[in-house]
Amino acid sequence: MKGTLATSKDRLRAYVIVPVVVLLLASTLAYGTYFALAAVRPEVATLIPAGQVTFGLYVLIAIVEWSLAISIMRRLRRAGGSPMGPHRPRWPSVALQMAAHSVDVCGR
Repeated sequence: MKGTLATSKDRLRAYVIVPVVVLLLASTLAYGTYFALAAVRPEVATLIPAGQVTFGLYVLIAIVEWSLAISIMRRLRRAGGSPMGPHRPRWPSVALQMAAHSVDVCGR
């Protein structure tokens, strides 16, 4: 039993570390490329507003967050548990959560 618990903790660490690394690398690459382009070729960088880069990164954040949540829910379901305990999420509440997240992303 202890070995199973240790491996599940190791897997949990991956859920904590991987999204952070992906988001940090993506933002560094996106903003680094944009501002390097602005420094070297400003006429090309003016064609891409900085807000577009930020919006793209917000969309990436939403994708990473939802893929993490879905993978955790699948893993719990395969293990025989439920992420909500005895309660199952209803589709209207999931749709409302996604809509709220979309408004948050688009409103910035």
